[in-house]
Amino acid sequence: MSDLAEALGLLPLPVSVRALEGSGPAAEACRMLWGNAASLEAVAAAWPELPRGEAPLPELTLCLGPAGTPPTAQRTGETPVLPASLEPPERAEGYVLRLEAPGATLVGRDSAGLFYAVQTLCQIFQAAPEPPALEVVDYPSHAWRGFQMDLGRQMEGMNTLYRYIDFLAARKYNQCHLYLENAFAFSAIPEAWADHALTPEQARELDAYCRARHMELIPSANFLAHNENLLRNPAYAHLSETREGSAWRKHMKVVCDLCFSLPETWEILESMVDELATTFSSPYLHAGLDESYALGSCSLCAPIREQYGEGEVYRRHTERLHELITARGKQMLMWADMVLMFPEILAGLPADIIMVDWYYGNVIERPRINYFNYRKLDSTRLLREAGFEVLLAPAGDPQNQFAMARYGQSREVLGSLVTQWGQSSYLTEEQTASLVYGAECAWATALTPLGDCLPRLSQNLYGSREPEFQILSGLQGSVYGEGAGPAAHLRYRRERRNFEQRLHWQMARTACDAALAHPAAQTEPVSHLLRRLSLSVNRSLVSLDKRILVNEAGLSARDFCAGHEAAREDLARYAGRMRDLAEQTEANAAELKRLWEEDRPEIEPRGRLHEHMTQEASKTAEWAEELARFAADPGPGKAPFAALRVVIEVMKLEANAQTMTVEASADGEKWEEIRVSGGVSVGGNDVGTAFDYAVAGEVPADTRFIRLSSNGVTHLGFRTVRLIDLVSERLPEALAETGGPVWFAEHLLADDARPCLLNEAEVLQSFQHPETLEKAWVTLSFPEGRIA
Repeated sequence: MSDLAEALGLLPLPVSVRALEGSGPAAEACRMLWGNAASLEAVAAAWPELPRGEAPLPELTLCLGPAGTPPTAQRTGETPVLPASLEPPERAEGYVLRLEAPGATLVGRDSAGLFYAVQTLCQIFQAAPEPPALEVVDYPSHAWRGFQMDLGRQMEGMNTLYRYIDFLAARKYNQCHLYLENAFAFSAIPEAWADHALTPEQARELDAYCRARHMELIPSANFLAHNENLLRNPAYAHLSETREGSAWRKHMKVVCDLCFSLPETWEILESMVDELATTFSSPYLHAGLDESYALGSCSLCAPIREQYGEGEVYRRHTERLHELITARGKQMLMWADMVLMFPEILAGLPADIIMVDWYYGNVIERPRINYFNYRKLDSTRLLREAGFEVLLAPAGDPQNQFAMARYGQSREVLGSLVTQWGQSSYLTEEQTASLVYGAECAWATALTPLGDCLPRLSQNLYGSREPEFQILSGLQGSVYGEGAGPAAHLRYRRERRNFEQRLHWQMARTACDAALAHPAAQTEPVSHLLRRLSLSVNRSLVSLDKRILVNEAGLSARDFCAGHEAAREDLARYAGRMRDLAEQTEANAAELKRLWEEDRPEIEPRGRLHEHMTQEASKTAEWAEELARFAADPGPGKAPFAALRVVIEVMKLEANAQTMTVEASADGEKWEEIRVSGGVSVGGNDVGTAFDYAVAGEVPADTRFIRLSSNGVTHLGFRTVRLIDLVSERLPEALAETGGPVWFAEHLLADDARPCLLNEAEVLQSFQHPETLEKAWVTLSFPEGRIA
């Protein structure tokens, strides 16, 4: 890496940056001049504003010089003549930038290359108002560098969309995929629009705005699954594949798949395709088609599934949709997960479909395990060998972005699409550093791990390389995740985990305070970002404090019930601290609402996070009173929080283990579900280590049976299960029942290192045959008395 590129914080990293003799120009002495082969007439505003107005013509040359003087480029007739050393690289979007007093010269291989040269020049002057003389030669490693904005779950106002387009273009993204779902005002389904849906007129304005910044605006719809909002509307419920009852994959509880056998479905789809094709100028249309788990459920589609297989149902729908899209002059993109589930249909699909291979887990060379197809699969290579172009789609997580970029290096992919999903609680501002790093992974010819990139990242975003800013850069994109597993049931484990979490977020708090006070961070956009990030970190610290208090109060309550009178004082102190946290949560909610209204006055946040936080504050205040009452008058039925905790210890067996769903049921007169987790994250645990997953629910204290089942994902297992209430901690004494492919379940009754595995040996069969999956469970019985 060039020392100059590092010092200036250039992102993405250019191919080469070399120092020249002499001195460079000053930013205040420069104006931007745009020209084409016929003239060098000025069409841009004064430095350092980005060019506005019509998109530049091809083969542009941009020259900069001292204000009020001719450009530094010489002219012969009507064509500028540049030194041979400034010939741009023979690569699309490539450019050469030379800074030498008194001005600067930029040459692009094409108009996009010239535009990106301007972005690099902006970054240089932001980092150093009087930069050294230097020359930058650059071009992208991938032709497609995209970011997906999820408007289906969080519609944004036009001003916000414009701001993000500017931000993305400045980091050399050249595609913005708009995930629309029900966020577009389709004339065919007027009853199903979301509030503030993007109108065709607004979409055309945004499309033109993108083109002026050398960015394609690609519509991303969903023409099979993920039509929850449409199918929940009574006017369209009859189009659901599950309209007649349960889905073929019964355990999925699907309510969002369209039935492709109904003529009315195709009338609506044809109208939607028409409208998107005529509204957006891009030659591409993303059809979605992911996570379609109700294929062949209805009486019209079931005969096809029964005769030809589930994959054939999917293939026929895809092929017909492809015909609709190509007939309108567009090339079809689609998510690849369902195709990978049914690889036998690859040969029967049109080869001009672009497969978007999304994956949000740990990517390795081989094998690769996909959460949604449960297969050991080198997916991109399989798709490429079948003749398809492939676009890789990582999440907004820097580690995933780096791993996917490395994975795609030898597989001849089109590029990268960084995906963002979520509601207003996952504001894009908190992912800013991740987006910039995603641009680095898509553009740069030399991949740089996030840890090595942090100095450049902090310089680029905040104008400072101080450690506090590097901490902020490393934390952005995960601030809401809190990085916290459930509380440990052993004190030393809990204290260690809580200490690590507190240290993590206290560092973030210190970084935010330092950044808000730093002169370089006082530009309006950066200051706004830091205020939001500061609030997010503060919210995480309050949430962590609340979890710690709940844990400590539970231990003190147990001590109190065991006769330790000193615990009464602890409980009273915890109650007071809980009241303080309730006030902090309420203040955070009010500040979040104020910031949202200041930034996005034209749009209501989906989910209304400030309202959720207000409810959180109320619940925390209730807990404080509950603790105070218990400390004053302990007794049966007055226990604070849950009467019983079920602690499940999950063991990771391989480094590339994936998530699983754990279902725990308590036995009263019948089985009752306590809780179904949304996926137990194993995070960065080492191979063979374990963590605790606490399932807390209002369950009877005399519970004697616990049933556990998993969704069959490999390489994870249950290692132990405990029942904990105020006066007891009980280990299982017997296996009551088991069902399905279960191995080593007996160890749950003894101190055995082997985990209880469910569906390990037949994982693919388990997924293909849900009746096998449903039988994979373990029932444990527990003693009634306390175990010391």
